[in-house]
Amino acid sequence: MKTLEGRVVFLVLSFVLAIVFAACSPAPAIPTLPDLDYLTEHLVPDFTLPDGAQPLGGGGGGGGFGMGIDTFFLSDLSITGVYQHYFNQLEDSGWQLITEQEAENTMTSFWEVTDKDGAAWSGKMEVIFSPPDFPDTYRVKVAILLPQ
Repeated sequence: MKTLEGRVVFLVLSFVLAIVFAACSPAPAIPTLPDLDYLTEHLVPDFTLPDGAQPLGGGGGGGGFGMGIDTFFLSDLSITGVYQHYFNQLEDSGWQLITEQEAENTMTSFWEVTDKDGAAWSGKMEVIFSPPDFPDTYRVKVAILLPQ
């Protein structure tokens, strides 16, 4: 039969051990982006619009996950032509195609690119024709995610 004194000693020891383990455990690694200049100069292509395209807007940004680029434009090209235009730019920049998917009015591809330290970054390109908020336009989204 356990006594009250034994339970108190057990609780105190458990508490002390928990503090010791917490103090001795390494802090979890928080991923950080490398220098943004390196990303934009070496990993992410300086994308160009297809010939004759009329830009409508776009933007980009980065955070703890990686970075992304988003653009909207008008073009006489088919969705396949727009997709191939951006596909070629990724491929020419050293990105390696992993897989592709096609759905109605959307073409998506998943990529990998290796940085100067040998870390593999995942990427995704999505070409959408006539998204709900911009009828009869193209939207191209490219994202690059921190290495795992």
